[in-house]
Amino acid sequence: MNGIEFLESVSRLGQLILVFSCYAVYWKLGKTKRERRLTKFEAFLRFFVMFGLSASPNAQNALNLWT
Repeated sequence: MNGIEFLESVSRLGQLILVFSCYAVYWKLGKTKRERRLTKFEAFLRFFVMFGLSASPNAQNALNLWT
């Protein structure tokens, strides 16, 4: 296993951790939204977390098609 393959596997692990942590933030903000109204920052954060969760697979698929 050379250095590039190791970095690719670490990068994939980091992407999985990022997706799960984004989902946890999104879930927490959804739970907070049911209890009280979200602040502007929380609504902004919730929108961009959802955008990131949906854009990440699309970007990955575009890179796979390109290579």
